[in-house]
Amino acid sequence: MVNAGWWVLVLLLGMYVLNFFTVYNSWPSVGGLLTGTTGYIPTPWDTPIFAVFAAAIYVWGIVTGYRTKDLAEVEELMTRTEDRVTGVETVTPVAGAEVAR
Repeated sequence: MVNAGWWVLVLLLGMYVLNFFTVYNSWPSVGGLLTGTTGYIPTPWDTPIFAVFAAAIYVWGIVTGYRTKDLAEVEELMTRTEDRVTGVETVTPVAGAEVAR
């Protein structure tokens, strides 16, 4: 279960490190001392770099996620509908609703 959450730590630390090397870093004096300028990553390039990093972390989070029994129960309750005219309850199956045991 812990392995499914490593992406959060990598996201936070990665954003911190990337932010340090941009023009908008938290410590301009320290960044200026290290780089001689206000940052290694100039303004037009920081946004696509952050976007690619965030997209990679997003995919990692999706791939390492897993379906639990509680999540399957909630999905089943959300797909259950009741016909207002006849009062008959129907359940719409969810694609891939297999439960990990």
